[in-house]
Amino acid sequence: KMKKTTIRQKAYAMDYMKNHTKRYKIQLNTDHDSEVIAFLDSLENKNGYLKDLIRQDMKNRGLL
Repeated sequence: KMKKTTIRQKAYAMDYMKNHTKRYKIQLNTDHDSEVIAFLDSLENKNGYLKDLIRQDMKNRGLL
């Protein structure tokens, strides 16, 4: 019975992710963007950092 719950939980999580999230991808060149890569690698929460950075820029532009 525990296995069915796990399957249901996974299905719910996958459905939620599919319908309530959006993914963006960036590519960085290991030669030209090495400092950016090193900085991002040092962060514990890359997602949170990038969202905060975007929100701050939006605030600076008067969009928030």
